Amino acid sequence: KSVLVVEDNKINQMITKKILEKNKMVCQVADNGTDAVALVEENDFDIVLMDIHMPGISGIEATQKIREFNKELPVIALTAVTIDENLDEFFRVGFNEIIPKPFKPEEFFEKIHDTLKLSKKQNTTTLS
Repeated sequence: KSVLVVEDNKINQMITKKILEKNKMVCQVADNGTDAVALVEENDFDIVLMDIHMPGISGIEATQKIREFNKELPVIALTAVTIDENLDEFFRVGFNEIIPKPFKPEEFFEKIHDTLKLSKKQNTTTLS
């Protein structure tokens, strides 16, 4: 599986990348939303893990831009969400799932796995 990790914090980038690669996933990193959108246009990722709070365009804006040309690609929000943030908004702009930071690796993988499984199911139903 190939994963795009969008995260401006270098330490979080390294940790997330290590966890993913340890689990046999191929990882590419973008440290801002603009690069993320360009990478999604040029590559064929299985899933995107998108930080929300980044300089420049936020993860929400980047996801909206990705959704303009790619509706199928699963995008998971990685965020230190506060309860008062509107979770519905995340789903409305096109996120498939939200992983709160700091995350536990087990929960992290469970959500990635479930999201990939769901997107595979949806893709096969639209093709038939």
